[in-house]
Amino acid sequence: MKNLESKLFLLIAFFIGTWGALFHAMQTGLIALGLIYNIVKYKDDFVRNIKKYKYYVAIPVIYILYSAVHTLIIVTSGKYAGLKPGFGIFEKEFLVFLLGVLYVISLKSFVSLRLLKQFLLCFCISVLTFNLVMLFHLGGENWFTAPQTVVQNLYASRFGGTKHFLNGEVYLDAQALQIYAAALIAYFFGIIRTKMGEKVIAFTAFALFVWLLSLTVTKSSILSFLCGFVIFNLYFFRKLSVWQRWMFIGVILLVGISGYIFRPASFDQRWIQLKQEIEDVNNGKLDGDLL
Repeated sequence: MKNLESKLFLLIAFFIGTWGALFHAMQTGLIALGLIYNIVKYKDDFVRNIKKYKYYVAIPVIYILYSAVHTLIIVTSGKYAGLKPGFGIFEKEFLVFLLGVLYVISLKSFVSLRLLKQFLLCFCISVLTFNLVMLFHLGGENWFTAPQTVVQNLYASRFGGTKHFLNGEVYLDAQALQIYAAALIAYFFGIIRTKMGEKVIAFTAFALFVWLLSLTVTKSSILSFLCGFVIFNLYFFRKLSVWQRWMFIGVILLVGISGYIFRPASFDQRWIQLKQEIEDVNNGKLDGDLL
């Protein structure tokens, strides 16, 4: 099949976008298959690149060492007395990290800027479709009869928390991380695209991703998104004309004020919780239940 390595690359991008968490074994198998195919097809390039970027292999090693030390601290603290470290806890994650690093190195032989853009697009499509399915999975027919109640329940439950779907599991923090990554990608595409139709689609997707992220009410992901959003805007702000800058500032202020006025009650509760956590840290109470 022509350009099979590119098709596998884009398929892996789709599975990285949340769906892969439900089909973890398939995602790992695709990465392994892509790696083997790239090594066979670009053997000489892979050997040359693995020698050049051999230190990248240290990434999964650092991860496994960090996980081991972190587990040791948890066990010795006595908080999780029933936890007994053993085979099977970190090995799977280590394998995925190792395969991921080797696969990225193998991409050096054929990846292009156009293919990278397609990769990001597939990732965003995956995140979007997964979360739209989750919206209807959690809300069901009530979206057509009582949509306001559904939205309130989604905020109250933090987008349903950990998702159990199709015999798989998706943790809320991981889901939120992918949503804010997709939001920043959509925003980036909206800025760099020149055709008005593409800009409208990208910014519409960005607004939808931001709303989906707000449903999770996760402090770390929302703060990370805001940091990335500020950095993006500072970079692009310098390239705008004077009237574009004023229009941009006006839109940001309008969105910010609207978000503050119409914020759900769950955000106020999380803000109170955050202030309490800061006070606890200042007072030396390092309980990790809420952090």
